[in-house]
Amino acid sequence: MTHKDPRLSTLDGPPGSGKTTLLVKESGGWPENSAVVAYTRDAASELRRRGISRPAGTIHALTWPHVKAVANMPVYRRGPSADYKRRKIRGVNDPALRQWVQTAPSKSAKKMLQEMAAELHAWAPHRGAAPAWIWNPKFPRSLSHSIALARWLDRGAPRNPEAGDDAVWDLELGVMDEGQDAGALEMSAFLALVAPTGKALVVGDPGQAIFQESKGGKAGELPPAWRWAVENDILAQGFRCGQPLAQAASRVLRPFYNVDPETFCAQTHNTELELWDPANRPFGGGLVLGFSRRVVAQCIEDWGMTDVSITPATRTSESGELSVSTIHAAKGCQAKNCFLLPFSRPMMQKLRAEEPSVLKLCYTAMTRASSKLYLPLEMYLELQP
Repeated sequence: MTHKDPRLSTLDGPPGSGKTTLLVKESGGWPENSAVVAYTRDAASELRRRGISRPAGTIHALTWPHVKAVANMPVYRRGPSADYKRRKIRGVNDPALRQWVQTAPSKSAKKMLQEMAAELHAWAPHRGAAPAWIWNPKFPRSLSHSIALARWLDRGAPRNPEAGDDAVWDLELGVMDEGQDAGALEMSAFLALVAPTGKALVVGDPGQAIFQESKGGKAGELPPAWRWAVENDILAQGFRCGQPLAQAASRVLRPFYNVDPETFCAQTHNTELELWDPANRPFGGGLVLGFSRRVVAQCIEDWGMTDVSITPATRTSESGELSVSTIHAAKGCQAKNCFLLPFSRPMMQKLRAEEPSVLKLCYTAMTRASSKLYLPLEMYLELQP
């Protein structure tokens, strides 16, 4: 089913192109009745800290004044922040490291829940009625925010007259940052806040849509915003990666999303591809990336690392310090020197077969580096431009 919204346009912003900086700079000239949707609460806080001059929040926060009037259900918090998110890991025997590995999503143990989540996030009002199970009084707590959102949309996204003046509605301009991570459900809620005569702008990088499958999308298709938009444009005001990395990253991404590296890569510097041996701990500071939590934990054990950051929230500087992270958790971060841990054999086979989900993961990892990207031999040979 094809779907277009005449209010919607997108702006591609490759890594380091200044998406957030542009939003903050331009927000002063937006209509008074405008708002910004961020992907997480931390991202919304960062926008406010940097001086965004319009309301900013997650889609759940901005819609809740209206959603709560019709959802008729409790919503549950995810619980307190995990220990590993608040401090560095002391060593391989640190309980926080074991907690981090053990709380990783399990496809086999949570298959039914994942199927429900994918169905829910892939639904949009133009596809017809919402899944009937969202009105069941017994529902998964982890999906409560999204179920409440779907109930509101299924009722026609009514405005709550008692929501107060602070509630956003009938926006003249709605802007969504990191829009490649929004599923059809979130995009529909975002557009429901925009007036019929208003404008909606989604800023992001389709190449970094590494959460798309968990949002019910197909790995080989563009995110909903890019499929629904009437106009697409590219933000070409710089890129954190220079040649030859930009050329290699563009080649990796091309089977999924064809982007000419000359249209967005930085022309003022190079980002080199270097060979390294993961059996040896690298010298100097930088960011080490693995494709799974178990791979990262094994790296910490093999290198005997202590006081190491494993999440972006605890990463402070690169002065002689290594941080280790999964590719998913490092999204949005950058480092001068980035070290990519080997992919597993099945992952390498999928990369060579140009499976979109692995291509996007590889592209996201590659573009964390601004000066040098260090690759194990097999990846080095595969990613040479």
